[in-house]
Amino acid sequence: MLFIILHLLVYPSSNGYNSLMDKDEGSIGGIKDPSAVPTQMFAISIIFDALALALTFLYFDHWSMLFLLAYILASRAYSYRQIRLKKYPALGFMTVFIFQGAWIFVLVNMALPILLPALVASLIMGASYPLTQVYQHQQDANDPNLEHATRHSSFGSQFQRVITSLISSSVFG
Repeated sequence: MLFIILHLLVYPSSNGYNSLMDKDEGSIGGIKDPSAVPTQMFAISIIFDALALALTFLYFDHWSMLFLLAYILASRAYSYRQIRLKKYPALGFMTVFIFQGAWIFVLVNMALPILLPALVASLIMGASYPLTQVYQHQQDANDPNLEHATRHSSFGSQFQRVITSLISSSVFG
């Protein structure tokens, strides 16, 4: 649920709000001629943020909601034309560095304190384990009790590692 809250509500809201404040007219983000951002984007970003905060409170706890609120406020201070933290190179960098890095990491670990690290540990092991087996295949082929390992082969180990790595990187970034 936190993945949905962040990726379908908070991040799009922050991106839309930043685009509204930037009023970019030249090439940006791979778009040669970006279209003007509609003024309704402000209301949409407020609705998305409110919904994200409410869902975080309902599904998690008030501390997670407050952490998310701090992230949203930092994101707005970064973009808002009257404050515009991004106009100060060091302060803008530190805002992004802290809030999009460690702050979100802590938020996720507050909301999912055991599940997420457990999943990450399993994905890391799942991606690296096949590498440990590559040199074992010839020996396993001589052991009649290890038919699966023999059938799995070196290519199978590498394929498993690639698939696990892709899952890990698509889920965690």
